[in-house]
Amino acid sequence: KILTKHKVVDYNDDQVSVQFSDDRITLPFDYLIFAVGGCSWKSTGLNGLWTSMFANKGVVLIPFQSSNSGIEIYGWKSELGGTVLKNIKISKGDESRFGDVVLTDYGIEGAPVYALSNAFRKGNESLVLDFKPTLSSNAIHERFKSFNGSKSEFLKSIKISKEAIVLMKQFSSKEDFNCDSS
Repeated sequence: KILTKHKVVDYNDDQVSVQFSDDRITLPFDYLIFAVGGCSWKSTGLNGLWTSMFANKGVVLIPFQSSNSGIEIYGWKSELGGTVLKNIKISKGDESRFGDVVLTDYGIEGAPVYALSNAFRKGNESLVLDFKPTLSSNAIHERFKSFNGSKSEFLKSIKISKEAIVLMKQFSSKEDFNCDSS
C-alpha cells in the first residue's frame, strides 16, 4: 500500500503509525521505505523534523550539510553580479564540472558549482576556473605567441568574456597578467 500526504509518527519492526489530518492509523508492513528529503524547502514540507523520530530510535544520522549553494569568494567584486560565464570548466581539488557559472554579488553559483559542493566542504584547495576548456594551455600559448596586440585584445579574440577578463585581472598580479607573449 502506498500512502501519500501522510505523516509517519512512529514505527517498529512490523508496524507503522501514520497521521492524515486528525486521523491516526497503524498499519502492518513487510517492508517500509522512507522518502524523507532534507531540510531546506520548508514550504514543501522538507523541514528535517523527521530526524528526531529516527534519533529517538537510536538511528545514527549524518548532520545536514549545505549543498546546491553558491560559493562566497573573498575579495570578490560585487559589480560582476548578474552575469554568466558560459561553457567553462570549474575545478576544486581532483573534481571538475563543465557548464555555465552565474556570477553573483558575493561569488559564484550554478549547476557546476552545486555539483562540487562536497569538494568545497572537504578542503582548501584552490578553485580553478577554465574559461576555454576546449583549448589546451599549450594551444592558447602558441596562439598568443603569434598574436600582435595586448593580452586583453588576445583574450577577446579567443572569445573570453569581459567578465572573465575582469576576474583574471582581479585574481592575478599586474605583472602576471601583462606578461609578454615570448
